[in-house]
Amino acid sequence: MLAVIIFFAVNVAGNHFLRTVRVDLTEHSLYSLSEGSRKVLASLTEPIYLRLYLSRSEIPGVPGLVSFAAHVEDLLREFERSSNNMITLEIIEPESFSEEEDRAVAYGLEGFQVAGSESPAYFGLVGTNTLDGQQTIPFIAPEREPLLEYDLTRMIHRLSNLERSVVGIASSIPVQGLGEGSQMLGASAEPWVFYRQLSEVFDVRLLRLSEDAIPDDLDLLVLINPRNLTSDVVYEIDQYVLRGNNLLLLTDAHSEVIAALLRNVTTQQDTNTASNLNKLARQWGVTQVEDKIVADITVAANILDPQGTANQTVDYPIWMNVQPGQLNRTEAVTAQLGNIIFASSGALTIEQKPDLAVTPLIVTSPAAMLYDYEVGSQIDNLRGLLSQYQPEGQQYVLAARVSGIASTAFPDGRPQSADGEGAVNSSSHEHMSSGEINVIIFADSDFLQDHFWVRKQPVLGSTITFAEASNGELIHNAVDYLAGNSDLIGVRSRGSYFRNFEYLQQLRRNAELEFASHEQQLQTELKTVEQILRSYESGQSNQQSEIILTDAQREELNRVRENQIRIRKELREVQRSLRSDIEKVELITVVLNVVVVPLLVAIVGFIVVAFGTRRRNRKLAAYLQTAAQQD
Repeated sequence: MLAVIIFFAVNVAGNHFLRTVRVDLTEHSLYSLSEGSRKVLASLTEPIYLRLYLSRSEIPGVPGLVSFAAHVEDLLREFERSSNNMITLEIIEPESFSEEEDRAVAYGLEGFQVAGSESPAYFGLVGTNTLDGQQTIPFIAPEREPLLEYDLTRMIHRLSNLERSVVGIASSIPVQGLGEGSQMLGASAEPWVFYRQLSEVFDVRLLRLSEDAIPDDLDLLVLINPRNLTSDVVYEIDQYVLRGNNLLLLTDAHSEVIAALLRNVTTQQDTNTASNLNKLARQWGVTQVEDKIVADITVAANILDPQGTANQTVDYPIWMNVQPGQLNRTEAVTAQLGNIIFASSGALTIEQKPDLAVTPLIVTSPAAMLYDYEVGSQIDNLRGLLSQYQPEGQQYVLAARVSGIASTAFPDGRPQSADGEGAVNSSSHEHMSSGEINVIIFADSDFLQDHFWVRKQPVLGSTITFAEASNGELIHNAVDYLAGNSDLIGVRSRGSYFRNFEYLQQLRRNAELEFASHEQQLQTELKTVEQILRSYESGQSNQQSEIILTDAQREELNRVRENQIRIRKELREVQRSLRSDIEKVELITVVLNVVVVPLLVAIVGFIVVAFGTRRRNRKLAAYLQTAAQQD
């Protein structure tokens, strides 16, 4: 009875005294916003309306979705609380054939079927502003949970910033197309698909860094296969990054596009098509291995053998069909992507430097190797290439993200030109970055080509494209990530709301391993028995007589059977012992959660109530004493 009274007392007291007190004790601060999110919320200048369409009555049919939906709702309410009344959250449960369901469909939300229900369920988010701007998450997938805060902050940022981000692209390969009439191998008359897709979302501008200075109004600079850059241009890029601007860099160990273009204009076959920006990247802790092309036989593309018979194929490890398991699933750029095809890519080495963090985004398998440029850049002897393949037991980095405080690659200032002009100008020279730099580096640029990831199909006079790999999403994610607000980039990846009982799982794994070891031993013994029996059965069939065992053979069989019984008994003892350990841990967990923690909360609540009562009593006594003195 006392426990019941304390329980209700704590709830009443907490509701009255602790209404505005919030303490997040979760390991990854799941219910608290990152500093980047708070800065985005503090910058809001107009109201934003968030509508969470949630079919509460339907989602219990989906395992785990109820608790995840509650977590999403809690996080949205934290956004609302932290927005200084600039965000209004509405939770809507769309019933079948209702106006709410019609609105959900009109917003583009994706309904999903739940077992045992004929009506579609909804779990999506719609954000709007006062100027008819709209952002939608059609379905809030539990797999996206680690990036949930990032997705929500990005939605709010887009609703509060209606102007398109300015992206400057400087490329040595014709991603914009060469115009009508172009028949050059490796080039296209039309803009590449990724370029068209970026132009639909961003204000894309083509730059010629050899002629133009880097514009000051860029939100992002994209360098694609930067070849033959002068020292002055490299210096400008260095200073551009140190001034707090973001950079997306795509270098290459062997540009197949450049190689194809050169074959049309020159007879020289040994022209090196590689590019890197190691002069700068080395200062950021990333270096591209020069004159090497990475290959990975485990994800090798299967192509037609130019020297084989008709339809004969061969593995080409320099073209890598990188799988999702090789992508960093905690990074916004690569978290939800599928397979990505790289071609003649370079390898990045990482050196961790003070105040700088380098995070690999995409890696090879441990079976990868590096070919010399002269060997890997030739495609006329694929089988010879395979004969030289030797796994090196090392994973190579194909893409990485750099953040932190960086120093200049030009400590003496602007380099002098060849004619002696362009003296050092230290007055405007940046020696250190003004804030954290944000750079993403890819060691390949060929993956942007349409034929590596796009299938085109003519339909009624127009061409429809179908993505067969995530190459387009990869470059779009990288541009979207870097072209956004710097506070948005700083939003952390969250841990998972679902917690595993790691110690219990380890105990179970130990039990399985030990069981498997004994089981293997038992199977070996049984096979011995079976072989002995089969040998005598074979003798019986040949001699048409009964099996007669010698005393030694009978003793051997009895020994095997005794071992069999002994091992089975040991297995039962091992399982019983480990199960006992698991049950003890489970009991302790239950006691902590059901008894100890509520009791501690009750004690804290009782102390708070008692302290509040004493405080009010003191105030009342002081008031009465003052009143008595005045009388």
